[in-house]
Amino acid sequence: MPASAAARLTVSAIERTVDLWVGPDATPVGKTPKREVARFGRAALHRYASAAKNRRGTPVLLVYALVNKPTIFDLMPGRSVVETLLAEGRDVFLLDWGVPTLDDADMGLEEHILGILDDAVAETLKEAGRRKLSLVGYCMGGTLSVLYTALRPAAVERLFVMAAPIAGRIPNGILHTLSHPMLFDPGALSAHGLVPPEALNLGFAMLRPVENLWGKYVRFYEHGSDPKYREPFLAMERWIREGVPLPGAIYEEFVRGIYQEDRLRRGGLKVGSELADPKKIRCPLGILVAEQDHLVPPASTLALAELVSTPKPAIFRFKGGHVGLAVSGRAHEQLWPEVAQWLIGPKKRGVR
Repeated sequence: MPASAAARLTVSAIERTVDLWVGPDATPVGKTPKREVARFGRAALHRYASAAKNRRGTPVLLVYALVNKPTIFDLMPGRSVVETLLAEGRDVFLLDWGVPTLDDADMGLEEHILGILDDAVAETLKEAGRRKLSLVGYCMGGTLSVLYTALRPAAVERLFVMAAPIAGRIPNGILHTLSHPMLFDPGALSAHGLVPPEALNLGFAMLRPVENLWGKYVRFYEHGSDPKYREPFLAMERWIREGVPLPGAIYEEFVRGIYQEDRLRRGGLKVGSELADPKKIRCPLGILVAEQDHLVPPASTLALAELVSTPKPAIFRFKGGHVGLAVSGRAHEQLWPEVAQWLIGPKKRGVR
């Protein structure tokens, strides 16, 4: 058998072994205790249990993208944004967009931002007994959080944006290149109502095909006997494989508005009948980028600093990748305690 064929068979066997280990019983994720406090159709709002007698600062609402489950915020002990924020005494809420069906296919930016997200903000404030909150948005969830804050600034005391696509036309930005109008029509994928997670995952994998389809399995073969390597790897594999279909309407609006037309740098993006102009954002703004992000170039997210009316946005940089900034042990040792303090605000630090 040729060496290349043997290598392919070996990687395939390793992948099948991983398949057996990433089930819900074998590799649990999102283990931090929480309870559902509200439901909005398919979506749900959760509040995490806290051991702190007095929670510090405004409540924190976590918002992830629609394309995966939000357990990336709470992957496993020691690699959990939720865990780190709770340790700093924060009152933490999570928006789970849920799993859409064909009945949700026509839900666009308006229904998600001024419908689900607006309802989640209102319920968070009601549950916490506060008038304002800190909004933390990651990836597509960061972009949606920016649009929401531009439209409904009164409810947001602080906005923290993680690796979010803001500027679409970025040199060497592979997603912009792939979504160029000459090369890609988002309507072709959304025409069937829902964009399947398999199509999205394949697209993301092909951004780094050798690594995603080969390299990581070879490393798992080499290091998988070590539980310190194996357990985070399997947790990440489970999260990656639990993809969520995307309503066709929001997919098409997002790709056209953010990537193809670069609307946030051209005066704002229409959300229903309203214009979401980043200049309307005046609250304290934190921006977190991953310097080795192959999915969202740092320049795309950092562009937000020049678009808002916030005087001096706080910039946080992490030497890692798009997902590592949320789940790597180093991020939680070096980065997230500082972020948690920033979310409290300078006037409230040290006050319990």
